[in-house]
Amino acid sequence: MSGKYVDNGSDKLIIVFQSAGRVPQEAITSYINKEVTDEEIGRYHEKYNWFNWTKKIEEADFYYIEDHYSGIYGWYISDFGKNIINDIQKEIKSIVSKKNYQMVISFGSSKGGTGALVHGLLSPYISKIFSLVPQIKITEYINKHLLMLKPLIYAENQDNINESTMNDINNFIHPLNITRKKTIFFYTGVADEQFKETKLFSEKIVNYGVSSTLIINVEKKKHSPMVMDNVEFIENLLKNILSNKRTKDKNLFELEPKTFLYLGK
Repeated sequence: MSGKYVDNGSDKLIIVFQSAGRVPQEAITSYINKEVTDEEIGRYHEKYNWFNWTKKIEEADFYYIEDHYSGIYGWYISDFGKNIINDIQKEIKSIVSKKNYQMVISFGSSKGGTGALVHGLLSPYISKIFSLVPQIKITEYINKHLLMLKPLIYAENQDNINESTMNDINNFIHPLNITRKKTIFFYTGVADEQFKETKLFSEKIVNYGVSSTLIINVEKKKHSPMVMDNVEFIENLLKNILSNKRTKDKNLFELEPKTFLYLGK
């Protein structure tokens, strides 16, 4: 088990899944060329997204869960073609068992948003999920942005994780495996490359008895800027999710029940 646990003395826990920006491009190339070791790549994974929240949101404990699989990344699903969902579920159980937590939230952005979504739905310990700009179609994203990782993620000698199964996260989420009441908050935007897929997923998941709220950024900002330029808003959302409060913001408008438009700064 690898990750960072921060105990703020709370009965609430936020599990933070990491995005794909941990390992620099040159380090990925060096790893593929066998010029750096697995241990050297592991050090990049120890630089966690959203770590400053451990001081800013002291009403929660935090666990920063790493995705050092398939050499570089595994989307919290694949380790050189082996399905590792059960392994990560055991890791979540181990962390949650540290205390009698009254609320556990999975959170993440981009690749981390996918991890938070998949494992948040499957874990019997997690009741709330906050997923920012997730990849619903992982293979499509890899083909567009991280093509060099395909031989690592989809190993030839494994058939349970392949390009087809990884291109729809619904393949890993069966309704019978969702064993407790779940509440999901999606943050995406009209300019995100998987906006349509995220919106469709948010609509479909309610058929599994899940409460789903969709927050749509209507700025023209792309995948990363719509997150990084609105960190204060996202932080406020997370605090309100923790305290079971409705978020009030002058730039947030309710379009219909459980669907909101956010105008940005």
